[in-house]
Amino acid sequence: VAPSANRLLEAATRLLPAANQARYAEEYRSELWEIAYAGHPRRSQLRYASRQGVSSLHLRAELLSPHRRKASP
Repeated sequence: VAPSANRLLEAATRLLPAANQARYAEEYRSELWEIAYAGHPRRSQLRYASRQGVSSLHLRAELLSPHRRKASP
């Protein structure tokens, strides 16, 4: 696993509410290890980690206010 990708995922995890950090840290690490184990290069690992960083901002908003989401018609 690329150390820089691991650090990016740690930062993404810290953006989440404390109550959810352990769950998502494990999920992120697991997926990163699967990518590395499959033989994907460092660039792919960094791409995954950066995508998770961006999506963690949206996830944080949902986790902090789950009832704010509007129902689909």
